[in-house]
Amino acid sequence: MTEQETIEEIFEYYKGRDDCASQESLVDMFREIQEVYGYIPAELKERMAREFCVKETFLNCIIQRYPSLKEQKITHTVIVCSGERCRNKNAAELLAYIRKSLKIQKNGSSEDGKVCLRTQNCLRHCRTSPNISVDGEIQTGMTCEKWKQILQSWS
Repeated sequence: MTEQETIEEIFEYYKGRDDCASQESLVDMFREIQEVYGYIPAELKERMAREFCVKETFLNCIIQRYPSLKEQKITHTVIVCSGERCRNKNAAELLAYIRKSLKIQKNGSSEDGKVCLRTQNCLRHCRTSPNISVDGEIQTGMTCEKWKQILQSWS
């Protein structure tokens, strides 16, 4: 089955439900669409608004409320530790440098939408701070130079 056929099947299923415009059904539908594409394409969000007679702003609110729902295809996730030991070893400066190098927007994603940047209170590797997690792998003793190397490896 092609992606388009799968999407059509998803829309048909939810159109047939009595509660098709409920928040729960819309979240379920978003999750199924995201399983197909890895994110929620804008044109499908617009189609949902049209076909289910809900405002697009309502759909935007749903997406913001559920962090697992993504409007962009994220290829990398970076988590910077903001715990006390990392803070004491210049994690704030490292975070600022990472934000600048990725051109992070207000929603926490890079300008091109491919990298999601977050902070976490502790990554539990305090002896080797400052630490970040890149795509689930802990990087210890981080510096701006090490970050540059990570960025170069993505190119």
